[in-house]
Order: sequence, then structure tokens, then C-alpha cells
Amino acid sequence: NYTLRDTLSNQKASPGTAVSGLMETVIEKKTYTGYAYSTDASNSTDIRADGSTVIDLYYIPSLTQIGVEKVWADDTAEDRPQSVTVHLTGSDGTVRTLVLTAKEQWKGMFAGLRTHTESGEEITWQIHEDAVQGYLSDHPESAKLTVAAGESGRITNTKIPDFPIEKHVTDAEGNDIDGMYVSDGSLLYYRIRFRNPFGSEKMFHIEDSLPENTEFASAESGGIL
Repeated sequence: NYTLRDTLSNQKASPGTAVSGLMETVIEKKTYTGYAYSTDASNSTDIRADGSTVIDLYYIPSLTQIGVEKVWADDTAEDRPQSVTVHLTGSDGTVRTLVLTAKEQWKGMFAGLRTHTESGEEITWQIHEDAVQGYLSDHPESAKLTVAAGESGRITNTKIPDFPIEKHVTDAEGNDIDGMYVSDGSLLYYRIRFRNPFGSEKMFHIEDSLPENTEFASAESGGIL
């Protein structure tokens, strides 16, 4: 006399489909999204005083994995750091972290990830990396990359080139007076010019110190003190 207990709903399963490994017992297997039946249910039995046996049929979560690859651009191997840190976040709140190095060819795998929540909702995944000094990443925390379950994501780091920056000091008429003596109270125009080397619009932040023995008067073109 066998009874099968549904371990997710904690209810008895009703007669229906035969289950392999449970002798001649017939039960109806309830389907749960993202779960599969354990094939070793016979290891969990409860012999009751009346001689009947309750067999727990456990459900195994469906698992997947997500790969990640780091690609370097416009640099040399000597420019790169010893490691980079990549984060994986799931829509169910799961957070995982991987450290990638040249030893593993800058590749890694997030394994043992559930495909669905306990309520049957599909889990979506995103990856991003910590900032790497001297590089621009196409997928920092502010621009996470969505990766499908079972697939791999690629994060590219581009070496930031040296910026050609020009600095000039002129008088009110625009004459270059860099390196020249000026009188007290003279109004100087201190200009910084640089070229964007990336060929596309980027946001840059440039800091510089005020020339010695000068005081800030005003700024234009986005400049602030």
C-alpha cells in the first residue's frame, strides 16, 4: 500500500500515471515550471504503523549556467590589470561574482543558476564589471548586459588613449601671453582645449589647478571652479 506525497504542495498525489522505480504504484505527477522529478524518490520513505508506506517524490530545480568573456581593445597585455571583477544579478535577487584573469583567458562561468523561481517565473540575468583604471567598459554597472540562460556575455574594455590637451593664457584681446609677466589686477583668459580621440560623443571630466598667484573670476563652456 503506497502513497506518494507531493513535496512542493505537501499534498498526496492522486492515481494516474505509473512512476518508474515505485514498484506497481500508480500516481499522477504534478508539473511545476522549472522543476523536474527526482529519480531517487525511493530513498525517502516513511513506514507507518499500519504497514503503509509514504514515498516522498522530491522536485529538483532546473539549473542553467551563464558564461562571461572579457575582451581588450587598443592596448597591450602589459597595460592590463592582473584581474577584473564581474558581477551577475538575477531578477530573483540572486547576486554572483567572478574574478577573471589572463590564466583563464579572461573567461569564466556562473554555474548552478536556477531557471525559474519557486512560483514558476523565469529568472532573467544581467552582467556588469567593476571599473578598470585606464579603460572604458561597454558594460559598467550603469549599462548592464542582459544574457539569456545558457548563453555567454562579452564585456569589452577599451584602453583610454592619452588626451592631446592644449592650455593657453591670453589677454582680453586674445593675444597669447603664456609665460609673460602681467600687472596686478589683470584679467587673464585661461583656456583648456582637448580632442576627443574616440570618434563618438563621450562625457569627459577634466581637472586642473589655477595658475599660481591668480584668483577665479568666472567660467564658460561648462567650466566650474
